[in-house]
Amino acid sequence: MRDWLWGLLLGLACVGFAFPSAVLGRQSLVPAAALAGDPAFRAGFPGTATHKSWDPSGILVHYPAELVAAREIRKGRLPLWNPHAGTGMPLLAEAHSAPLSPFWAPFWLAPSEATYSWALLLRLVVAVAAGHVLARRRGLGSMASALTALTYGVGGCAITRFDLPTEGTAYAMLPLCVLAADRVAARGVRAIPVFAAAVGLTIYSAHPELAALAGLGAVLFAASSRGSRPRAWMHLLIGLALGVGLGATVVVPLLDYLAFSGSTYKTSAPLAGMLVSDLKYFAAAPGFVRIGGAPLLLATLRLVGRLQDQPRGTSAARALVAVVGVGAALYLSEALAPGYYRMLVPPKYAMFLVVLAVALLAGEGLELVAAASPARFALATGISALTWVAMDALTSFRLHSEPGVVVGDVLGAAAVIAARASPRAATVARWMVPVAAAGAFLSSARQVVLPMTAAIPMPPVVHAIRDLAPAPARVAGLGNALFPNLATLLGSSDARAMAAIFPTRYRAYMTLVDGARWFPTFVLLSRPRAALLDLMGASLVITPQEPPSGWEVVARDSMVTLARNPDAAPRAFVPRGLTFALDAADSLAQLEQLAKSARLPDAAVVEAPIGVVPETSTGGEIRVVEYLPSRVALESEMKEPGLVVLTDTYHPGWIATVDGDESAVYPVDHLFRGVAVPAGKHRVVMTFEPPSLDLGLSLSACALMACLAMWLVPWRRER
Repeated sequence: MRDWLWGLLLGLACVGFAFPSAVLGRQSLVPAAALAGDPAFRAGFPGTATHKSWDPSGILVHYPAELVAAREIRKGRLPLWNPHAGTGMPLLAEAHSAPLSPFWAPFWLAPSEATYSWALLLRLVVAVAAGHVLARRRGLGSMASALTALTYGVGGCAITRFDLPTEGTAYAMLPLCVLAADRVAARGVRAIPVFAAAVGLTIYSAHPELAALAGLGAVLFAASSRGSRPRAWMHLLIGLALGVGLGATVVVPLLDYLAFSGSTYKTSAPLAGMLVSDLKYFAAAPGFVRIGGAPLLLATLRLVGRLQDQPRGTSAARALVAVVGVGAALYLSEALAPGYYRMLVPPKYAMFLVVLAVALLAGEGLELVAAASPARFALATGISALTWVAMDALTSFRLHSEPGVVVGDVLGAAAVIAARASPRAATVARWMVPVAAAGAFLSSARQVVLPMTAAIPMPPVVHAIRDLAPAPARVAGLGNALFPNLATLLGSSDARAMAAIFPTRYRAYMTLVDGARWFPTFVLLSRPRAALLDLMGASLVITPQEPPSGWEVVARDSMVTLARNPDAAPRAFVPRGLTFALDAADSLAQLEQLAKSARLPDAAVVEAPIGVVPETSTGGEIRVVEYLPSRVALESEMKEPGLVVLTDTYHPGWIATVDGDESAVYPVDHLFRGVAVPAGKHRVVMTFEPPSLDLGLSLSACALMACLAMWLVPWRRER
């Protein structure tokens, strides 16, 4: 308990020193400075807004998705569907924002930029505290444990993943998983539920693929320990399997979504080119993956020493070899199956396993630096210096741009070298090295993170969108104006989306939209007039260009114009004529012809047997009376039976009732949802209830019962 207390204090001290204003709620750590390049928000930034190159996913993907999830959880509902991204897509199954992560508890209670910042900082605190406890449990002293905690918890790799929930949380949870795995290796079956709980919590808090990688890494760390039992491997793998079972509530819907979407990240880069690209990615800034001068030197010294003469170092060194092997295997999988590696665990993400091993080696090296021979010390110094310079050269980093980092590295390395002078110098070095490392890491964290943070600006045009287009209204931005998903921040929906996985129907539909351009994770539009864009119900268009003649200008500033699209279809309507398609490919082909003949939205194509839905209708009046993420209620008034169409994404998990009686949901115009409704006044309710969620909950319940049995049965026998 004392180790945890000191670890938490160390973690709180780190975030308090690096981000005091954010801790006090006076500053947002949302990476909103990435919006400076968006014309819709640009007017809200004073002067010329500049920022360092950083992954903008935090503001473009994760923060909007977490807002939707937080609003659902606050109302006591599971965050199953996100209606604001494109025409809607699964949220819990998409998993890249980990909506059920306990780390988001502050954000659930009061969704705001301040609580989002606290949730981000909480992960750093956990990473530092767990790293400190792990080092202590593996026999390191207080100063060596502090160095390990700092190197892992606030080092470069942690800051790189700072604003990415799925990756950063897996990074923070890894030491906890290793601690739980060590208990299994040392105590046997009774400790399996603890490890399973750690893996399950990681799955809910991070992307399941990365969580599985963290669980596998924990198995490698624990099984490499000299204190592990003979059957440790078997017990650890059982715990890993049970952990996946506990996380089945997320894992099974994700697998179902992958099967439904059929989308993959593909890469045509050669294996060698991919490796170099990943190295550059992780060394992109001085504080990202660079371990730091002193920890790098100490870890290298530990590796070049004879491990059999220093048995304390064998566990971390063996684990390092094992995790490097895992990374090599992932790259090999890309060589054997080109173009599919990103649907597996991206190889570069194995780096956080390497960083933990190096952090433990650095702590061990700090305690044994005085015992190293001069020859080994000189060899380690040369290797670490070359590595430090190589990282600098790889990233074109210039020493003068980050003086705080360089000074911390030099002071830390100097303290290590001074430890060779005398036993008294070695004692001083044990204090100086963690202090210098902390200064370098936290200085780097401030310089990397703070330039990307800013309050989300709300210039007049953005205010107009929020006031005029609340959901279910849909907007569309042209070019980089109102970049995809940002409409979520304004309570509206966007015809475009930015995501890791897209529904296949959405991707196929958008390829037909005139002026649409696809990128791996988002789609951009360049033309305001497009029949299929009109069909999506994009009633407001924000553009840096002059809007088409005859369009009503709602608001404008020096950079963008917000105009009303007079040709936008209603969000719910009844087509007057239907054609029938055999399958998705047939409906897409027919939709393309309807768009060219300018017959939309009066004509529509439905994937249903002929005769199930009336082929013609006189139309009717449709009103959206309730629009929630996982539930939509419509009121219809029609003189003849017809097909009520809602221009949201079709998914097999959507079910419908008409006046309380179950009714089938059909794909309409390839992408949308349609329900057959009789003549007269009726209430149509669509609810998202995917069968995969029930299966996932059942598997999680079974895994939980198995864990309880393992926990209780041995305890009763011991009694």
